[in-house]
Amino acid sequence: MIAWESKGKFGKVYRCLEKSTKLELAAKCIRLKRDADKKQVEKEISFMTRMRHKCIAQIYDAFALSSNEVVLIMELVHGGELFDRVVEENYILTETAVAMIVYQICEAIRYIHSHNIIHLDLKVCTFNNSLLSCMKFPKILLYNLNQ
Repeated sequence: MIAWESKGKFGKVYRCLEKSTKLELAAKCIRLKRDADKKQVEKEISFMTRMRHKCIAQIYDAFALSSNEVVLIMELVHGGELFDRVVEENYILTETAVAMIVYQICEAIRYIHSHNIIHLDLKVCTFNNSLLSCMKFPKILLYNLNQ
């Protein structure tokens, strides 16, 4: 693991590097408080591994460190939550950009729904192309899914 990225309600997220490909990934470490949590995480991992869409953050692997801790290896999404970007004082968002973002979010949600899955806690993150320093496309983080 390279560095600690963030801390959330259920655990911490670390930036890590796959040695063979040098691909930067996110390692989300989730602490399980009850047996029911473990079953829910296993169910969500099952859903997440079936989702393959350009606007959905991909999961690459998942494993248990212990009986009460699970690690999800996921696509590293830079840029933070879209809402946080939009409310920044000097962030300029055009009508065309909004239309593109909404279209791509709806496309991803339609894809999720086509698999009979609903998203109960939608988090949309921006994905920045550092060379162009503009938004390429938003990414939906898949947590709190249900069928």
